[in-house]
Parts: sequence; C-alpha cells; structure tokens
Amino acid sequence: MFRLLNTADEQNDAREPEQRRAFATLVNVYSRPRDLGRSAPQHLTGEHAMKRQSKRLATIALATTAITLIAFTFAFWRIEHPVSVSQFEVTVARMPLGITAEEADKMIGSPPDVITKQDGVLVTPVTMLTASNELAKQYGPLQTYSLRVWDRDGVKATVALDREGKVAGHWTWR
Repeated sequence: MFRLLNTADEQNDAREPEQRRAFATLVNVYSRPRDLGRSAPQHLTGEHAMKRQSKRLATIALATTAITLIAFTFAFWRIEHPVSVSQFEVTVARMPLGITAEEADKMIGSPPDVITKQDGVLVTPVTMLTASNELAKQYGPLQTYSLRVWDRDGVKATVALDREGKVAGHWTWR
C-alpha cells in the first residue's frame, strides 16, 4: 500500500510539473512582494485593513476640521460683525449732562414720543435702577425722574431729567 501511494505521488510529480512551478512562483510572489515588483492580494495581507483604518481616520479628521472651521467662522461673524450705529444713537450719546429738556429736544430734532415719571436711582449717567429693584437703595436715595423716550428706526432713546428739569442721564437700546 505504501508503494502504491508513493507510485501515485511519483506519477503526479511527473504529470504536473507546470502546476508545481506555478505554485512555487505563486508562493514566491506572495512571500516577497517587493522583490518582484508585485503586491500580494489585499485579503492576504494587513495592508487592506490599514488602508481602511487610515481612510476612516482621515475622514474623521477632515470632518472635525470642517466642523471646527464652520463653528469658528460663525462665532467670529457673530462677535466681530460690526453693528452700525445710527446718527440718532450718536446724538444721544454725545448729549451733555445738565442741559434743559428743550435743549435735549433740539439736539434730537423732535419732541419725545412718550414722557413718563419713574422713581429710581441713576447709578451712572447711562444706568438707572428703578425703585422695584432691591439694589437701588444701595446706590442712594430714590428720586423721581422724568423719562423722555424717542423711538427712531428700531432704536429707542431715553433721556432722564432730574427735579430741576436738567438732563441727569441718557441711554439707547435696540
């Protein structure tokens, strides 16, 4: 029995020398891909997995960079986008303290749209705390102010007059 197998192996060796050479070349090519200038199939090496991982990481890096760039652009535009200041706002900001109501009306160019009375404290010429604000008493005694309000093109301006009828404060808001 051993002899028969051996004989069959010998017969196979004699019949298939080209197949054996092809197999030897195949093994050679795959074991030394750089020497022969050919590469092994990707499923036989780890190169395919590394390329997929590299592409995935590159995609993640690109997406992260794009999102960061968009976020910084939006933030910069929102923070640094210049808001135009109207001539009305400039006029109110340059109004000197201590002038009369008539002089204030003349600077603005028209009488106020609304005149109201308000109890409060002027902390600064542009900051008033009303009597309902519990911090107001910390800044001094409450006083009654005459508030003259204008509304021009979406900008509101308030001029606060003290008891003597003089401008004690002024501010604008949108």
